[in-house]
Amino acid sequence: MKWLFRPSVLAALALALLVGAAVLALWPPAPQLKPTPLSVDAGVAEVVWLYEATNPTSWERFVAAVQRAARRLQDVYPGVTAHVDGAFPRETTAVPEASLSWPGKGGRLVFHWYKRTSEWKTRDWAEALLKRPRPPLAIIGGNNSDNARELAGDLARQGGALPEAARPLLLLTAATANRVRPPDDPDVSHRVDLMQVYPGRTFRFCFSNEQMGRAIMNFLWTDMELTPDAAPIHLVEWDDDAYSDDLIDGFWKALPDETEGGGGASPSIHRIASSVGGFYAPNRYEAEGVASLLTNLEKTQDRQHKPALVVAGQTAPTRRFLRALAQTAPAQARRLVVVTGDSLSFNTVYRDRRVTWPIQELPFSLVFFCHYNPIDEDAGFHLHRAPHGSPEDREGAAATTGTEDVLLDGDIVEALAQAYLRNGRPCADAGELRQRLAEITLRGDRVGYDPAGKRLFDEDGNRAVEVKDGAEVGSGAHVVVLRPHVEGERVLPKADITVWVWGERQQGEPGASWQRRNLGPPLTVSYDPPQERTAP
Repeated sequence: MKWLFRPSVLAALALALLVGAAVLALWPPAPQLKPTPLSVDAGVAEVVWLYEATNPTSWERFVAAVQRAARRLQDVYPGVTAHVDGAFPRETTAVPEASLSWPGKGGRLVFHWYKRTSEWKTRDWAEALLKRPRPPLAIIGGNNSDNARELAGDLARQGGALPEAARPLLLLTAATANRVRPPDDPDVSHRVDLMQVYPGRTFRFCFSNEQMGRAIMNFLWTDMELTPDAAPIHLVEWDDDAYSDDLIDGFWKALPDETEGGGGASPSIHRIASSVGGFYAPNRYEAEGVASLLTNLEKTQDRQHKPALVVAGQTAPTRRFLRALAQTAPAQARRLVVVTGDSLSFNTVYRDRRVTWPIQELPFSLVFFCHYNPIDEDAGFHLHRAPHGSPEDREGAAATTGTEDVLLDGDIVEALAQAYLRNGRPCADAGELRQRLAEITLRGDRVGYDPAGKRLFDEDGNRAVEVKDGAEVGSGAHVVVLRPHVEGERVLPKADITVWVWGERQQGEPGASWQRRNLGPPLTVSYDPPQERTAP
């Protein structure tokens, strides 16, 4: 065997290994399969639900919205039926499907979930769907503003060659930004209007950041227990978060100019360089922001006994910042009224509150925005009374989930169904669907074509707004208020939750006002296991 170790043999083996490595490195990769959407039969109208493959819970809630919509549409289309047998296929590669059908009308309105993955991105699906002989009527997406910007840009680029009537509509669910980076050059500093990236074809079912800011500021100045007693208002922004930047801009525009204790003085702005961090501990920049805020609060504490703090971050940065603030200066923290947009959800402060919002660590009066009613019993919400950790507690988790997403999805489904089959005639194409959808109205909690209703969308496709005392307030906008229970210097493991809606006054009174959704006692929740108590 000594011949194996001869220099010439070893050199040959080394050369062979080098050649093999080079071949492997330079060998062209196997062609990656592109997504292939299903073909659509004649008489079937397709709407695409384009979400991440990791979003089965959101799809489950959407399917629940389809079923609820079928029940609510009976007065408009008697016999309309929801079909959900294919909504949860066993094979992960199968395309989930839910649909609505009308007896005697022919045809179906089908919703397909096409899944975004690390391999199949938004642009791949847009290309595949728009190259198909029959593109979908509409695409539901935009669960955040970045996704919406990307999807709108892809549809604008790849749909440019299609006839106007064939270009799908884009229906946004949770994309709230007013202005975004241009899709073709995401690194530039300037912004463009999100609704003009795919102009004339985009409809936003949620409210924008500016509308949220106006709604919440209008609410604060109608609730004397929450109204700031002196200027300035303090704002916290994360520089690396486009949502935070746009939301702060919305709040800035909404600050009152000539209200007692309002925005006559310039707001105090605290900018945080990075939102990257863990669950509880603030990052270095957030800790510096807390110190900066406390310095400002100390300077104004002689005249400011109830300051307002606008925190425009995502859930985790907001929680870290406020927790550090409460630990550093608990007395200052309890004076603050904390205000934010929709990044905090009802589930954060109710269903998951013991982990995500422990009130004794976050002892703030909190005001945040909901696009729809989060406690709608008809949509599946029920008060939670089971002991914490019990089997009933685990089984009741779905019932204690906020209903905002089901109601938003339900409005999308009901609006599409009525626009598609208006006056008993199916629309011919996406162009006709756009015209019909632009005329959809909202009256109370029902979308449709009620002559007494108000237009759901403005000319640009945003949610239409009402004006009260010069302040824009979205029709159907909801505000949630969380108030901790305090006895002396002690913060108890309890809090009250109230939900408010902007709507017409009751009993024939003219005008509109903020009205409580949960009439009677507030929803009182406990943070102290094992037994949770709620208002009767």
